[in-house]
Amino acid sequence: MKLVLLILALLSISACSAQQVYSPAMNVAVKDLLIFKIRDIVIPEIMEEFKQIAIPDQGATHEHYELRVYGMEADITPLTKDQIDIVTDEPTNTLSVTINNFQMSFQGKAYARALFIHFHGEAELSALIRSISFTIAPKLKADGDLNRLDYDVQNVVFDVKAGDIKFTKLTIGDLPSWLLTSITNLFVESTTFIYHEFEKTFDSLVVKALDHWRVTIPDAIQIPSTQFSLSVSFPDVPHMKADRIELPFDGTVFSTAEGYNPSTRELEAIPTFNPDDENNIQVFLHQYLINTAINAIKTSGTELVINEEMLEKYQLPTHILLVKWFSHLFPKLLCAYAPETELTIKLGVDPTLNSALEFSEGKIHGEFSPRLSFFAGEELAFTWSFRGILDADMTFTVADKISTVTGVLNTLDIEDVTFAAGSVPDSDLADIIGKFKLVAENLALSTVNKMLETGVTIPIIPAIQEAFEIDIDAIKLNLGDKHASASLNVDVEQFMQILSHLRKYGYSLN
Repeated sequence: MKLVLLILALLSISACSAQQVYSPAMNVAVKDLLIFKIRDIVIPEIMEEFKQIAIPDQGATHEHYELRVYGMEADITPLTKDQIDIVTDEPTNTLSVTINNFQMSFQGKAYARALFIHFHGEAELSALIRSISFTIAPKLKADGDLNRLDYDVQNVVFDVKAGDIKFTKLTIGDLPSWLLTSITNLFVESTTFIYHEFEKTFDSLVVKALDHWRVTIPDAIQIPSTQFSLSVSFPDVPHMKADRIELPFDGTVFSTAEGYNPSTRELEAIPTFNPDDENNIQVFLHQYLINTAINAIKTSGTELVINEEMLEKYQLPTHILLVKWFSHLFPKLLCAYAPETELTIKLGVDPTLNSALEFSEGKIHGEFSPRLSFFAGEELAFTWSFRGILDADMTFTVADKISTVTGVLNTLDIEDVTFAAGSVPDSDLADIIGKFKLVAENLALSTVNKMLETGVTIPIIPAIQEAFEIDIDAIKLNLGDKHASASLNVDVEQFMQILSHLRKYGYSLN
């Protein structure tokens, strides 16, 4: 689930257009959050850039007097939500932002000299910017065989007129108003010119602010503590919809050392959005994503070491890893080792047997072929492998923050049982399984179905809460044709919290 949520961290204002187009193994649909992030976080940061506007000291000098306004510093009036319009346009696949009636003010000092008499005072200027607008045009940039995120900022418009810049305060001792009028007019004209000059560079200001939020995830990330990587390349252009953005991702798991080229694969289309789901984050995973991970483990020969240390880590009983217990299944262990000899099991995927999952509506069918190598100390005792077959109808529900799976197990079978000798020469377990398999299968089916009838809890929500320190009430899980889906509802603060915690894994997601 952490891996799924890691992908959720790619939700941002960036989007793209394809270097090469191919089929995704993952689709993420985001409602509202993109708009809220731009409105509540990105736009205020852009507005802060306006405080950097520097207005030069202004004034006039005549034969008998001098007038100056100096040290003008910019300030901004906080925006309200009603002033910001954000529109996603599906035909052009762009996102446009308009800020209406933006107010600025400048406070500074005023100075006047009449003959040998000096006066000091204050000046304040207000400016109405009628509109600021720009468009974000998504695109991709090539990075070898994969695609990185990028975008262009287009159609930057900065609308301000001379009549929108006015003095709201100018006090210089007891000087008459007719004397102040000349410097007021001069100053306003000069300031209007500065705004028009600023308009020419406004696009770079917007880009500067947006670049702070630019997604900087590479097109592939290494999965922590493994020799594998996950491709988060964009196989196609993200799609801007009226109420959401749909993000396609590659999703292939591959050997980091060997690398990966996506041009060799083609997948069936999976959903990009479910209009009947009210949650604002929806994730759709093609069964290929899980199967490519299994295949990567199989072809690389990667194994999970099950020993006392590993069991303690997951608070499982450790005393079971002894010869005397496993000799009930493999009696000849006692011929080679003392009963209290500790065992280590290396669990991998058998390279010669099938391992794959298939999803359909409310149903999962799978074959998984584990290979278990039993070691007594450093010595290989034997290796045992088999092909497990499972077919089940499953329904996922959430109530009171508890995720539960119910359903019916239709098939549970073991085939292709294989024993490979080490220090233990042979085993009759395969014959025993063959003789009692039908009875054992029926017993296992009955036991598991009783559990599924009651419901088996799965700790998805606690895992999310622990990983990202956010409080969520529910997550929806479903199985569909060749895909699984998950959805949850978070606000923009929780979304930013997810991004913040993902940085702990070394990914810069801004």
